[in-house]
Amino acid sequence: MQKEEKLSGQTTPRLFIGVRPDKKTQEFLDNLIKHYQKQLENIKSDHLRWTTPANRHLTLAFLGNTPRKIIPPLRQGLIALAQKKPRFQGLIYSLNPFPRLNPKALVVELATNPSLLELHQNCNRIIGELGITPEKRTYRPHITLARSKEGFEQSSPFRLDFSISVENITLYESTPEPQSSHYHPLLEAALCER
Repeated sequence: MQKEEKLSGQTTPRLFIGVRPDKKTQEFLDNLIKHYQKQLENIKSDHLRWTTPANRHLTLAFLGNTPRKIIPPLRQGLIALAQKKPRFQGLIYSLNPFPRLNPKALVVELATNPSLLELHQNCNRIIGELGITPEKRTYRPHITLARSKEGFEQSSPFRLDFSISVENITLYESTPEPQSSHYHPLLEAALCER
């Protein structure tokens, strides 16, 4: 199963590939945020932005500004990948500041397992074949919960143990808005059943 949406009016859309969290994971993240917000009371609210549930995602590959002409073959490549790749489980193991140096985000981080790493690598292969250079940074799978201009250096990592179901590949367009960006799904392709 797949859902497709239209691009916004941006001349050169800013794209990335990710996983949309399932309902159970969204509920877990909502509860985690409610519990953790009390620990962040010392951060000025005008410097702190919580990620809306619609914007939460697990990034697989970042494309950046993307020529419109490669979007149709990109969609086809992701659909073909989803049809071959079975659903799998991941592990959210930590709530922590991100990245390690000068952290401006608060994230839940996932353990890298062979299925997740393979999905990430396959997405990078697809975009590489379309002429976009994949990011070279080490893949650290995470879902961003909040951002702050002041940073999260005073926040300590918190151990978690939650199983997340990875069920889709989603192509997102990032569109700028006054306070942040909105992530609009252009394609959501369900991973196959085992």
